[in-house]
Amino acid sequence: MQDVGVEEVARELLCARDTVHGWWQKADKLLRFTGHATSKTMRSRDRKKMFPDVTAIVTFMKDKRCDEMALTTRSIMEYMWQLGD
Repeated sequence: MQDVGVEEVARELLCARDTVHGWWQKADKLLRFTGHATSKTMRSRDRKKMFPDVTAIVTFMKDKRCDEMALTTRSIMEYMWQLGD
């Protein structure tokens, strides 16, 4: 930012000049931040973690489109639950 200036960075990031200036003033503090990326309260204790087969989901979506059927979030989620069983 020292080379191009606050206004150029703000224009590139599509945010307010004052926001970029504030980030620049707090750069050391922001770079030293070591807090958690996610809140520990968001975890579910009983739910098993699963990551479905992405290629199978993409194939499912393509098949639905080829069959000219409506592709909804609900149908994708139901298919993902079937993969998990």
